[in-house]
Amino acid sequence: KFDDTVSSSPVDPADDSSIYNLDGTCTTGACPSYLPAGGQLNGAYDFNADGIFNDDVTVSDNNVLDLTTQGTIMAWVRVDALGRWHGVMTKGNAPTHAYGIEIDNNRFVCQLAGSDYYINSFAITTNTYNHIACSWSGGILRTYINGASETSPSITPIPSTNTGSLQIGTWPPACGSPSSSCVWDWMDGKIDDVRIYNRALTQTEIQTIMTPATGSFDFGVGVSPTSGTVVQGSSVTPSPTVTATYVSGTASPVTFSVSGLPNGVTAQFSPDNI
Repeated sequence: KFDDTVSSSPVDPADDSSIYNLDGTCTTGACPSYLPAGGQLNGAYDFNADGIFNDDVTVSDNNVLDLTTQGTIMAWVRVDALGRWHGVMTKGNAPTHAYGIEIDNNRFVCQLAGSDYYINSFAITTNTYNHIACSWSGGILRTYINGASETSPSITPIPSTNTGSLQIGTWPPACGSPSSSCVWDWMDGKIDDVRIYNRALTQTEIQTIMTPATGSFDFGVGVSPTSGTVVQGSSVTPSPTVTATYVSGTASPVTFSVSGLPNGVTAQFSPDNI
């Protein structure tokens, strides 16, 4: 998650507020401008406001960023102009990027394993923030704009692990460095609250995250062991341990509960909240 905490160094413009600390960097003279109050959720980065299309935030390759059979990518985006391609984010090795989000004229495009999945049901307008989320699992891509479900196409193939960096604000092609003969897709506008998850988030989860009043606390849940045995009148053995791990935002209480148990089976947590 690339949050509003910004380093004072011009070469460290995008601090990752998750537990992974995968901060972004940029080259002096090609860094987006930070607008402390210009985002949908507080601040945002303004790409290429000077009319020179070279702004780019790069996050070095890390296995944490490898999404394959499932994942969710999202961001708040506001474009300053239409009629062109805008690179919002992408991860992977060109030309077959593993995943990404682009804008083609006035349409959002979710990209998985080099394939483009257009969201033709929604038309983008300039100078307006929109939230785009691409979530996939089980061979199905589900897209959401401003929390509303848009499309759910089948995806083939699925993304693969790769050694490419994560790019925010551009989409690099296979031809190499930017030049008159190698045109990159540069973002012309603002990007806020870029998030990447290694699982497919539900529509409700996406709506919660994109809402400032309720989306400020992220946590992960784990169970160890993930399976056990039980006989009538006894407890599961071995006794499982459930953990909640703080990821980002302002820490808040977490309450544990369980649903969908077979008839006659009960569950208890000790403690039942932390």
